[in-house]
Formats: sequence, structure tokens, C-alpha cells
Amino acid sequence: MELKTIFTDAAKLTKNNLMVIQPLFLGVLILMFIAKPLYTRTALDLGFYISAAILVLCVSAFISGWYNCIKYTISLKDKVYIDKDNYKNDQLEILKQFFPGVSEYFLSVTAMISVYIGLVIVISYYLDIFIKNLLTNAGISHELFRIINSSNQQEIKQFIGTLSNSQAETLLVSFGILALCVFLFHFSILWFGPAVFYKTKNPFLAIFENFKFLFKNFIPSIVIFITLTAINLFISFLTMICGNGILSFIPFLCFFFYILYYIVTVFMYYEQKTKTCSINGSKFDREV
Repeated sequence: MELKTIFTDAAKLTKNNLMVIQPLFLGVLILMFIAKPLYTRTALDLGFYISAAILVLCVSAFISGWYNCIKYTISLKDKVYIDKDNYKNDQLEILKQFFPGVSEYFLSVTAMISVYIGLVIVISYYLDIFIKNLLTNAGISHELFRIINSSNQQEIKQFIGTLSNSQAETLLVSFGILALCVFLFHFSILWFGPAVFYKTKNPFLAIFENFKFLFKNFIPSIVIFITLTAINLFISFLTMICGNGILSFIPFLCFFFYILYYIVTVFMYYEQKTKTCSINGSKFDREV
């Protein structure tokens, strides 16, 4: 698959198989309900860790099933339908792949998410120390973090207004470093998920496969990631414009389709380049 056609092919596949988005809508609603106890806790006590563990297991189950649905959807990309009955049957078959995906990939995805969380915690810890030292050296109070977490726009503006030009520049540089680190981290694990579903169920081997694929396809990876990130930024900008009124439903719906499009694009490109794991093809066996 040529890089120039990956985005249009992924869009076409998404448009023709919208049935695959249904588990996403239902899954998000269920996960929001499960995550609710975390919002009411103000301390890192035993109840918080239990709730967090339950949420991770539920997210793992959802990703296992939904990604398997997407994987099956991608296997239909070259199929030509003679009549509508065959098409409807395949759309129903997409949903039937959810629970087999949970049983097959649950442990692998749970380990994958655990690795992801571990990397985020380690990177966040050292990044937090670096940013705080940078702000302290510039004479900026750590009160800034409390104000930002409060999301009080008036208070944030007042605090920024008290900063000198050099302090404001340091603050801007700090946010730039933070954004760059987030960008580079997610770019570096762009192919982590596809590697688990197409190459190996071992998440540690999948990390290796992720980096191997990344370096072999470095320029296409940059183009794909930047393009998908730009779409995400556009939707975020649209959210700001629409505000919290009835129009906020538009970017909310767009974000769901963006998530589906993101996964389909990444999975489709990975499958085509590695020539593995098409459910309807001859290379269904994976390295386990």
C-alpha cells in the first residue's frame, strides 16, 4: 500500500464498515460508569488502587475485543460484494469478533497497557522533576500547577499576568518541552498495538517489533503520525469553538470517528507492510 493512498483507503474502509464503531460508543459509556469511583477519591488509598485496577482490566477487555473487530474489518478491504445480504452478514460478523478477541488477546493487552502505564509513570516522574527545577530556577512558584489543575481561567490569567517577560518565556519553553515529550513518546510507540495483534502476543517482544518497524518505515511513520495528530488538533480546536452548548455534540461525534480512523489507518498500514495476519487470508497464523 502506497503511503499516498493509506489515508483515503482507511477513510473508505471506515465509511463502508461503520458497524465497527458501535462497540466504541457502548464501550466508552460503560468505561465512564466504571471510572466514576476514581473521580470521587481524593487520596491514593486502597480503594483508589482497586478501582484503578478494575478500570485497567475493563479497558483491556474492551481494547482486546474492539481491536479484533477492526482487524477483521481490515481483512474485508479487498472483498467485492455481489449482493446486500453478503454485505449485511459481514457487518454482523464484525461484531461477532469482539468476544473471541477478548478471549484471545486479553492477557496480552493487559500486559501491554501495564507496560504503557509503567513507561508513562517513569517518564512523567523525571519530566516533572526537570520542569519543576526549570521553573524554580526562573523564580516561578509551584502554585502554578495547582492553578492549572483547577482549570480556573480567570485565576490562570491573573497568575500569568504577574510573571516577568523572562519568566513567561521560561514557562512557554516548559510547556513546549512537555508537548514535545508527549509527541515523541506516542510517536515512538505508534506501532505497539499493531505489533501485539499482528506479530506477537508477548508485549515485550512487541515493543521490539514496534521499534524495528518504526526504524524501517521512519518517514512514513512520521507522515502518518503528524497527519493523524493534525486531525486531532483540528477537532480540539473545533471543540473550543463549539463550547459547551448543543454544538459541542459535533466535535464529540467527530472524536469518536477520529479514534476509529486512527486505529484503522495504523493497523491497515502495518498489516500491509508486514504482510501478516489477514483473518480471511492465508497468513493468519501469528508468532505467539
